[in-house]
Amino acid sequence: MNSSRFHSLSNAIAGFLVFVLPWGSLALAEGRDGSSGESAPPVAQGKPGEFKFPKGAKVTVISPLWSQLVAYALPEGFQGGPSSDATNPKNSSYIRETVLKGESITEWTQMITVQGWKDKVANEQVAPQRFVEGLATMIKRDCSDSFAAAPLYSGKISDYDAFGAILSCGASPVTGRKTSETFLIVVVKGERDLYSFQWAERAMPSQTPIPIDLKKWRARFDDLQPIKFCSIVKDEPAPYQSCTGAGAIQRLTNP
Repeated sequence: MNSSRFHSLSNAIAGFLVFVLPWGSLALAEGRDGSSGESAPPVAQGKPGEFKFPKGAKVTVISPLWSQLVAYALPEGFQGGPSSDATNPKNSSYIRETVLKGESITEWTQMITVQGWKDKVANEQVAPQRFVEGLATMIKRDCSDSFAAAPLYSGKISDYDAFGAILSCGASPVTGRKTSETFLIVVVKGERDLYSFQWAERAMPSQTPIPIDLKKWRARFDDLQPIKFCSIVKDEPAPYQSCTGAGAIQRLTNP
């Protein structure tokens, strides 16, 4: 895999995988339920590609991504980063990468990424679980004996099918095997478009599988809550109160 232009292992494969079907898959068992907050945190505002965050606050990031508004929480300590402009009709994919303050998208220890692919729900093969299992299969091929995986979530997010897992590579090809990379990924099948939420961490490399700390990664999944999808209201300005108002935030559900 030629990964020199990618900033994380998960981005390198996920962006490629959505266009390469069918593929073999590594089965992952169902995961756990998630949780989310009751009230709406502050909302990040700004032009496409930039944020203005309240200091010391957990904020809700919200963007119109083609057919829906997509909102999620950005934990304290992360800084806003550049993103694709999903309002441009020529863009069929979207990515926003955020890293810890003081780090960059090329040199980082933790990265939160949101990706989207326009009109991919029509392709029935791109179901959330199938997508994640395909991603796991491809990473296992690249990482061989240092690969590890664990289920994270299976259910619905904001009434849409979702599936998540924790995947790990002891020696990441993206960094020339100089670091490990472990990440959670949750894929959601929206109204028309496909979305993924990722939180990655780099550490010292290992030639053997790195033990996955389920408690830590489940807590990080909770820190991204509430993840929410809303209908776009015509002519509604940011910060999109119809989606981000306290009464509009709902619990993540897993029947």
